[in-house]
Parts: sequence; structure tokens; C-alpha cells
Amino acid sequence: MATKQIIVLFVSAFLLLFSCVTHSKGQGPAPVSVDPAITSLAGKLAEGLHKLQAKRVVIFDLSGPEREAHPIGKWLANQLSVELQTIRPHLQVIDRSSLTTTGVAANAGSDSAAYQKSREIAKKAGADSLVRGSFAALSNRVGVTLSVVSLDRRESPQVTGAIPISDEIRALSPEAIPTFMGSVPRAGTGGITNTTCKHCPLPEYTEEARAAKYQGTVTLDVVVTDQGTVRNVGVIRGPGLGLEEKSIATVKKWKFNPAVDLDGKPVAAKVEIEVTFRMF
Repeated sequence: MATKQIIVLFVSAFLLLFSCVTHSKGQGPAPVSVDPAITSLAGKLAEGLHKLQAKRVVIFDLSGPEREAHPIGKWLANQLSVELQTIRPHLQVIDRSSLTTTGVAANAGSDSAAYQKSREIAKKAGADSLVRGSFAALSNRVGVTLSVVSLDRRESPQVTGAIPISDEIRALSPEAIPTFMGSVPRAGTGGITNTTCKHCPLPEYTEEARAAKYQGTVTLDVVVTDQGTVRNVGVIRGPGLGLEEKSIATVKKWKFNPAVDLDGKPVAAKVEIEVTFRMF
């Protein structure tokens, strides 16, 4: 009787093991877990790209709030690339390994230079659109701001969101995750939206610049308050000829829709402004 029970138990265990192996083979490998926050960001990206009728897109490494390079920027770009391809299989997400997408913002010297460099790389790769953005540590999460840029259209949808700081993210680098320096963040970075102009008339030419027939830009760094007014205006570069002074006086009168944080609250933010002078 005991021998019969042992045989029955052995057969039962063998059948259970065979069933588990067969089921495992039928199901394939276990799916890789993706943070829902990454999926949410990729979904918003997909909407922005659909709006631009994009067909081929490249995602650049994200940078810190002061254009710093950090391993989390590459990790975020890789995660978003894979998830975006899953959400929109008909969209071609260009293989990032074949492109110089690392450190573009950090090495370009300014945001406008980084933007132009990104466009050049994307165009050379045959893309019709690109995604660039930034991140910043915010307590126990990472704020993210992404810009969806079409190479042949002016419209550029923006996406913001936050990702919990997981053990996987902490393991990416022993260096601290970049965060905002000082009390005023830069607009369009780390979960903060860009500002938009409400009333931004161009300054007049100076007599000296007109006589020289100068055409070009003055680049300013300003703070746009949570009320949309301008303060703390500084010059990044300019040609002289009195155009910096003209630009500062005019920009101080500009009115903006202020930047907004992840909670939808208007905030003061630093903004880089290019004032263009053209003779007609």
C-alpha cells in the first residue's frame, strides 16, 4: 500500500512539473517591467509626434537643468525610445547607438546652440522630428520636460512629467542626480514648462547699427516672474552698436505667460532670449 502511494505521488509530481514547463514555453520569456511613469511620458510623446505627423524620430540624451550630462539622461532617452516604439509601432524610432546623441546640450555652449546641433544630427540621420529635454531631482522623484520638435514645422509640443527615483535609477551613477541651482529654475527644464510671449514687440535699431547695416541677434538671460513680468536682465552676447541697451530696455517691458511647475503652479523661471535685428 505504501509503495502504491509513493508511485502515485511521483507520477503526480512529474505531471505537475511537465505542465509548468509546457506552460512556460508557451508563454515565452517574462515581460520586462516598465515604470508606469515612463509609459505615461512615452504616451504623451506619442500624442505630440502624432500631432506633428512624424514618421521618423530620434530621441536625444536628456540633460540636467543647467545642461549637465549625467548617466540618467542616457537611461531616460533609451527607456523612452523603447517604450515609444511599443506604443507606436508604425513610427520609426531611429537607433540611438548609431548617433552622436550624448552630451549635445552639455558641449554646445548654449541652449540655442544645442538646439541647432540636435537638428543637424537628426536631419543627417534622416529623421523628420526629434525629442530633446532635461531632468532634475525633486525630492524623491525626477522631474522631466521634453520638447517634441519637427524639422520642417514651427510648432513644438511640450511634455512634462515625473518619475519616482527607484533603486535602478540610483544604481546608474554614484554621482548625485542634478537638481536646480538656487531658488529660480530654468524654464523648460526638469518638469518646468517654457514661458510664452504675450506681448513682445521688437526693439528699434540704433542709428549706429543702422549706419553699419548690422543684422544679427542679441542674446539675453532674464528671469520671468510668476506674474509674467521680466527682471534680472543680463547680456550673454551682443554686437555692441548700442543694441544691447536697446534690447534690455525693450525686453523689460515684455509680458509673458509664466512657466508652470509639475503641480500646475506658475513659477518664476530663468529664460534665454534671442532678440533678432533684421533690416527690411
